[in-house]
Amino acid sequence: VIDLDVHHANGTQDIYYKDPDILLISFHQDGRTLYPGSGFIEEIGENEGKGYTINLPFVPGSGNESYKRAFDEIVPDIVLQFTPDIIIYQSGVDTHHSDPLADILLTYPIYFYFAREIKKLSEKTCNKLLVLFGGGYNSDASVKSYYNIVCGLLGVEEIVREDDIPDTKLEITIERIKELKRILSDYWSI
Repeated sequence: VIDLDVHHANGTQDIYYKDPDILLISFHQDGRTLYPGSGFIEEIGENEGKGYTINLPFVPGSGNESYKRAFDEIVPDIVLQFTPDIIIYQSGVDTHHSDPLADILLTYPIYFYFAREIKKLSEKTCNKLLVLFGGGYNSDASVKSYYNIVCGLLGVEEIVREDDIPDTKLEITIERIKELKRILSDYWSI
């Protein structure tokens, strides 16, 4: 499960926290600043499931560079090592900068990127991909973001574009990526 919704995947985590058969990767706004108040970097599973729950909380104001860097440094290597039977992609778009509920600053093109890259991971591992649409509280931005996700899945380059927003939180994200890699190094080659 790759969950990129702005909220932590707390329900999925609760169900599979001890299960080594399910890999959960959740990127979300820091739980200290947004409901449900969970999904901290140290939450990595229990017992046999240790290392199969991966949380990366982003500070408010994080943008495309932070998300892309974290995705590229964490997701492909771990998914390829896990070799899933199916990839479930929760593609919540409440991370868009215009979303009134949260404080992440992603723009339309990044949703195309994530969908394209997750599709490639599916093709390299299991060739099975379930994409879930959920999250997004600005209707106009949600439609455009989901359009870009569909384009990424289909390989259509005519996407909705908008100017990038400077990512002033990249250094914090880089430190969190390093910490997450250190924590996960007992379980994955990253």
